[in-house]
Amino acid sequence: MSSISRFLGCAALLSFLATKFPSVSAHGYVSRLVIDGRNYTGPSPYQNPSSSAIRQISEVSPVKSLTSPDLACGLSAKPASLVANVTSGSRIEIHWTSGEGGNWPHEVGPLMTYVANCANNDCTTDTAATSKWVKIDEAGQKTPGGDWFMKDLYDGKPYTVTLPSSLPAGSYLMRHEIIALHTATTLGGVEFYPSCSQLQVTGARTTPLAAAVSSADIASFPGSYNATDPGLLVPDVYNSGFDYTGLFPGPAIPASFSSTGGGNITGSTTGNSSTTPLPSVPGGGCDDGNNDNDPADEPRVVVVTMTITVPPSWVPIDNFFNLFFLNLVPCAITTVQTILRSSLQQEVRRCRRHRAILHMISHLMIPDLHRLNKLAHLYR
Repeated sequence: MSSISRFLGCAALLSFLATKFPSVSAHGYVSRLVIDGRNYTGPSPYQNPSSSAIRQISEVSPVKSLTSPDLACGLSAKPASLVANVTSGSRIEIHWTSGEGGNWPHEVGPLMTYVANCANNDCTTDTAATSKWVKIDEAGQKTPGGDWFMKDLYDGKPYTVTLPSSLPAGSYLMRHEIIALHTATTLGGVEFYPSCSQLQVTGARTTPLAAAVSSADIASFPGSYNATDPGLLVPDVYNSGFDYTGLFPGPAIPASFSSTGGGNITGSTTGNSSTTPLPSVPGGGCDDGNNDNDPADEPRVVVVTMTITVPPSWVPIDNFFNLFFLNLVPCAITTVQTILRSSLQQEVRRCRRHRAILHMISHLMIPDLHRLNKLAHLYR
């Protein structure tokens, strides 16, 4: 089989299978909580359920429908078997992991945290279908027009939420959510990654949560987000100086919680980290804005290739193992190498575009047609 024929065959196979087997490296889930120094390991998707205070989701793909019940706690999320004991004012480290075990793969979009009382004070049976959520934390850009807090998740750091000191005692679901905006320039492109954890909060106040806030502070999922919300449909998200301030979807943080809540990114973690840094790609760097051809700051792309022995003929496709490991993997690598060699010829002229391409390459496991088209478009 000629190299051209093999390439065309691989490309056709990949285009078809990309819709059936999307890359898990581009998505993720909450793998661990650290509460007051104690670790709570989360169950991995695709595996048998395990004892945890974090609700297991069926897969790491995002929730796309704003009318889906999965918007509450994630795809096919089920109640967990354990409850984490916390106090009002506790700090909760939330560790996000990519689907293949690396760092969180996205950089653009807000992080938000809600809480809701569990029905009948029993979080292990509450499905979250009728939960009344109250926002206690939100984080967008570090500075107007600057990097997002999500970028720190991409760098391997956990996000820390501080429970309001005035949060009433009781059984709670904590809904922590990433809203990824990297494809939110068009309607329906936004991606939702909600995760629910089960908490037993002790504190001085005993008033039910719903009675401690106004009706305007209460959210429902689905129900509280609209596809055209300015914080969800963001055509200007990549424009220089774009400011997300005031665009957070959903209700505001109640005044009684806003002074005591608040999240942040922590540089160091407590306990044993379950995430591993992604390999760095040599080359690159941010342009200082001067077209002086200074190699120290002019952005550039370094293409790293690898060699794999491609079978001389196709192995019979008699089961999924043969299809995936003996046919698809060589095809994927051959196709990616060919596309990269033919497309990555021009220098990246903007640091934002440079980072996006390196991010796409470093997380590329099985390329899908959308990702390859976007890659080619950026280098035309």
